[in-house]
Amino acid sequence: MATLLLILDMVRRVRRVNLRAQVRAELAEEVAAKEAAGQGQDAEAGTSTGAASDSGERPASPRD
Repeated sequence: MATLLLILDMVRRVRRVNLRAQVRAELAEEVAAKEAAGQGQDAEAGTSTGAASDSGERPASPRD
């Protein structure tokens, strides 16, 4: 009985670790996509510093 509980606990822990790794990978992809989109917008506007546009919007940060 104790062995069964240990196995179930280990399976749960492994799933949790795998899920966290998957979420971290997805978040990293989203940040990379936002940065790439931001660089594309900067290139279209003719700025390379990431300064806010004339419309008063502030540049997107990785935490947004």
